[in-house]
Amino acid sequence: MSQPAVILIARTRAIVAARRRRSAAVALAFLAAVTLVALVLADALVALPDALRLPALPALALGSLIALTAALVLRRAPDANAAARLAETACGDDQRRLSAALDLANRPGELAAAGAARFAAAVDGSRLVAGLPAGRARRWASGLGVVALAALALHLAVPGLYAAVWPRLWDARGDHPPWSRTRLSWATAPARVRAGAAARFEVTVVGPARELALVARGADGRLVTVPMFLAGEARYAGELSGIEQELTVWAEGGGTRTLRHALGVDPVPVLGPCDLALSAPAYA
Repeated sequence: MSQPAVILIARTRAIVAARRRRSAAVALAFLAAVTLVALVLADALVALPDALRLPALPALALGSLIALTAALVLRRAPDANAAARLAETACGDDQRRLSAALDLANRPGELAAAGAARFAAAVDGSRLVAGLPAGRARRWASGLGVVALAALALHLAVPGLYAAVWPRLWDARGDHPPWSRTRLSWATAPARVRAGAAARFEVTVVGPARELALVARGADGRLVTVPMFLAGEARYAGELSGIEQELTVWAEGGGTRTLRHALGVDPVPVLGPCDLALSAPAYA
């Protein structure tokens, strides 16, 4: 095959392969963004359980990476014949001189080689880059921009939504309240308490406060619910008494809850029996 035809076909394959890989990468970014936004919205509404959330986000990240790698590897350049047809279309070669040059290059003899060189030289390669298919990268990028604008509009319309959900992405306990117009946060929450004593918890309320309650769960899974009362401006308090075991405590109401809080128990010190011996000094 003549040198001009080889160069033209090689350029065509490289350009098409690069555009295909770029389109695949942007398409995967779009799909990952849509999936992430859908997970965030679902998690904001119902607080997805750990059994679903913990596998979902790592699987999304790993799956996106694997899919991107596979797309970049599998979206190979077209073969020589397909590249020749694309180049003919891009360069406006209605007489298909490049295909004829490929056909003649595969035939023996000097006349075939000369004909292949003459056909290849007659193709105007200056229109190649502009004439090749642009790919779908711009279309997928437009979709990605729409998703970003929708996420920004959601943040502006509901400022507290992401603040209630983002901690799920890095909180090892995977614990956060569902989003609502009411936001509850701990004001005071003791970390440990003496066995048999009482513990007082206070929360700060932003938004409407309806039927606030303090909930405690023991190691046996039994729940204890205590109503909370107004203790100050936008502050509610609740008290647990007779604590004998470690508890997981949270406040809930208005369709949301606080983060779960671990309350430890210190045993009451007990003085057991002991022996006391007195001995006189040796010098006496």
